[in-house]
Amino acid sequence: QQPFEISGVTGIEEALGISLEIMVYPNPTTEFITLKIENYELRNLRYQLYDINARLLQDNKIVSNETSIVMQNLKPSMYFLKVTDRNKVVKTFKIIKN
Repeated sequence: QQPFEISGVTGIEEALGISLEIMVYPNPTTEFITLKIENYELRNLRYQLYDINARLLQDNKIVSNETSIVMQNLKPSMYFLKVTDRNKVVKTFKIIKN
């Protein structure tokens, strides 16, 4: 399977020099997403998963280049995954959950 960025949300200032990919198995997802980060220091990175109403569902430190985020317990909807470095948004993704 190929890496696939569902959608980058416009209007977000993204850090320069970052190669950040998100892979979804399958697309759209039903069980989990894998966040893959390359060529970037992980030390201060976190991810936050929000629902369509901007409610924070998950907030975790990123400790590996590949992070699995379980979504099977969430209802079908659209979600937003934010990756931050010291509270600055690096990238925001739109995730579709069936």
